[in-house]
Amino acid sequence: MVSRVIPVDPFDLVIFGGTGDLARRKILPGLFRRFCAGQVEGDVRIIGAARADMDTDGYRQFVNDAIEEFYEGRDCEHGEDQPSSRTAC
Repeated sequence: MVSRVIPVDPFDLVIFGGTGDLARRKILPGLFRRFCAGQVEGDVRIIGAARADMDTDGYRQFVNDAIEEFYEGRDCEHGEDQPSSRTAC
């Protein structure tokens, strides 16, 4: 059976513990996988809430580092390899 990727409507997602181990190892790479598959498009906002003192650029770097370390897929075919470059605060 062939799996289908169904794009979802724009949404806001708050990740509580956005700098924690679960976010770094599983949630952020998983969201990137969905982004590369074309399932996450449009005006999606992912908001990381954490106790760590980190500015926007620092969190973007954290996300990129997590994806580089834990994303086990092929190159992103969606056209943008760094979704965090599209984020705004």
